[in-house]
Amino acid sequence: MTRPTPKILVVDDDPNITRSLWRRFRSVGIEVIRSHNGKEGMVLAMTERPDVIITDYKMPGISGERLLMNLKYNDETKNIPVIMITGVTFGGGEDYVLKRQVLGPGGAVSFMNKPLDFEALLMELRRHIRLPQQGDTPGCRSPATVSDE
Repeated sequence: MTRPTPKILVVDDDPNITRSLWRRFRSVGIEVIRSHNGKEGMVLAMTERPDVIITDYKMPGISGERLLMNLKYNDETKNIPVIMITGVTFGGGEDYVLKRQVLGPGGAVSFMNKPLDFEALLMELRRHIRLPQQGDTPGCRSPATVSDE
């Protein structure tokens, strides 16, 4: 789905992460819908039809993994690319087993660890949707990392 202004749904139980991503994406001309749980995220995915969904892996209630499964089994949302983000690590490093678990056929298109590198996240988004050029948006800036603010 392509629209003049890309629309992204961010699902994370940490309001600091959703607020930080909202601010940074807005500064580069992307519309952001925020949700703080998987249940609301599923409803918003069906009603708002975002171009991409970014979801946390570990959330209370419906986890990001369960949300991903629900999205992929629903005809209305199964083709929306999902980027899974997480603060979960294994011994302080990346959890490759977890990464393999959520990637692949019927899974997420990407898996990124927190704190997020905003430039890397933008590069990943460019693989799936057309983003506004930096000169297209007044006051456009792109901070290097997204973390709790």
